Amino acid sequence: MTEHDDARSRWRCRRGMKELDILLERFLKSRFAAMDNQEKVVFSDFLNLSDPQLADFLLNGVVPAVPDEVVELVAERVQAINCTGGLWTRFRRGQRVHVLSGKMEGLAEVVEEPRSPEDRVRVLLEFMGRQVPAQVPWLNLRPIERTALALRLRT
Repeated sequence: MTEHDDARSRWRCRRGMKELDILLERFLKSRFAAMDNQEKVVFSDFLNLSDPQLADFLLNGVVPAVPDEVVELVAERVQAINCTGGLWTRFRRGQRVHVLSGKMEGLAEVVEEPRSPEDRVRVLLEFMGRQVPAQVPWLNLRPIERTALALRLRT
């Protein structure tokens, strides 16, 4: 799919129901860029459903009549998303993370976990020998594995 097709998909996510707008636009922001072309084509086909069909499926769990191969692709994608922690990475209070953004780059500890993908994560950032509170978008954080942290603390 081309950039034009991506913009068209964004436009097609704007529906006649506010609930659908919110759900589809959040999905678009959090996952669309990482989708391969086949997944984008399936998503485009999904958007061909009428508003009532989309609402029944997304809000009430009523599965519309779709070809089996589409159902299988969607099921595989949902399973892959669930295996990686869902649509967005959740950070737990007390978890050590690495901040990847600009001037705030460094080690931090999560103070308050985000409640939604739009929320920023409140962290205590190590800066000049002390911990400074900061709010960082969850996309700019990476968890630190305990083994990597233990090795780093030993050196």
